[in-house]
Amino acid sequence: MSGEASDPRLRSLGLCLELERMARHVENRPALYDLMVNETARLFPYRQAAFWDASKRQVVTLSGVSKLDRDAPYVQFLEALMRHLQEHGVADASGLGAPASGASGPADPAACAVQLESGDVPEGIGGEWGRWLPSRVVWLPVHGGDRRGDRTIAGALLLARDAAFAEHEITVLSYLMDAYEHAWRAFDARRLRLPVTKKSKRWSVAILFVLFITVGFTWKVSLSSLGRAEVVPKVPWILRSPIEGVVKDILFEPNEPVEEGDVVVILDNTDLRNGLVVARQRQIVAETEYRRVSQQAIHDRRIRGELSLRRAELTLRKVEADYAAELLEKTEIRAARAGIAVYADPDDWEGRPVQTGERILSIADPRNSKLEVWLPVDDALTLSSGGRVEFFPAGSPAEPLSARLSYASYEPVQRRFDLLAYRLEARFTGEEYVPRIGLTGTAKVYSEEVSLFYYLFRRPLSALRRWMGL
Repeated sequence: MSGEASDPRLRSLGLCLELERMARHVENRPALYDLMVNETARLFPYRQAAFWDASKRQVVTLSGVSKLDRDAPYVQFLEALMRHLQEHGVADASGLGAPASGASGPADPAACAVQLESGDVPEGIGGEWGRWLPSRVVWLPVHGGDRRGDRTIAGALLLARDAAFAEHEITVLSYLMDAYEHAWRAFDARRLRLPVTKKSKRWSVAILFVLFITVGFTWKVSLSSLGRAEVVPKVPWILRSPIEGVVKDILFEPNEPVEEGDVVVILDNTDLRNGLVVARQRQIVAETEYRRVSQQAIHDRRIRGELSLRRAELTLRKVEADYAAELLEKTEIRAARAGIAVYADPDDWEGRPVQTGERILSIADPRNSKLEVWLPVDDALTLSSGGRVEFFPAGSPAEPLSARLSYASYEPVQRRFDLLAYRLEARFTGEEYVPRIGLTGTAKVYSEEVSLFYYLFRRPLSALRRWMGL
């Protein structure tokens, strides 16, 4: 048993199987290159090793070197030697060549492993041999190609040492190169390779073009556009200023519930309160004068004519006092219906002068709302009543709300967001959730179905039309 374990042939066979297993588990080709030039030395010792990539026509890996310097004279000599061996081939001067992968026939680098020395190559290359390489090297080709039996050289492993390689060593190395070649081909198999010719390319382009035109004009999709949207009251009650004055206070915060009859807005009443005091004092004076003249008219017929004048003045002063009291009462503006107060900011109204009839805020039913959409002129669509609308709230765009178009303006207006747009209104269709009034977001408005070609090129065609002035 000990004699068998010490047999170098059995040891070489075990190492060969171990290297074969490692080659089949490498992750990429650079790792395979490193395995070939460095780990193969465990099988048979050598001084130098290099791997040649035929597709790149370059030496890609050297033994014992982590980073390859392509301008180094040693690398340039190896590349010249490898190019010559690939292009011209060489006879096995020593007679120790062994067919690779079961091939038969003469020793040829396109088909088998070959042992070389300086005299087997042209003088220009052989003259530099002793400077860069030991006396003996062995050329071990890796064959590529997708078809079975294709013996095209895809790369080659070059091993160099002073002593000649024995026949059994080259045989084992040829067997090992078959495993390396299998690992090499495995990376090509991962990429789908189809035979491509100029004629097939033209046919492929033509088929794709016809397919694109056919699908583009026959496949129908819903045309849509996006616009800014806001949830607004459907039928709001507008609270307007009944008189000219200055806003003193708004008693309800935005979106706060309001009951019918509640005082919502208070106007500054300083001038009106003082005016009412003056008007009432004038009324008292007029009553006193009227009473005095009435008593004197009983005894003096000459002043009976003045009695009518005093009565008219009393009536005027009473009307003035009543009017001042009415104006003072109007400084407290009450809600005509229940709902929520809808306006922007209380600080914007405090101390602000208002004209008679000017809108201050609105009171709306929170359960009765609609969607107001502003559709830009550039994105205008052919819309019809009942068209589908999806509202994407700013706070939860992943949960759109469904609505149906109920109104679309015929002319664009420049009212909000400083843009010229069409005003649309839509009613919500879902009953399980009523969005909060004042909620903003983006609305997607759907129109009729159009061809996929028009859907994709609508904007470029529109821009081209404007550029051409059509």
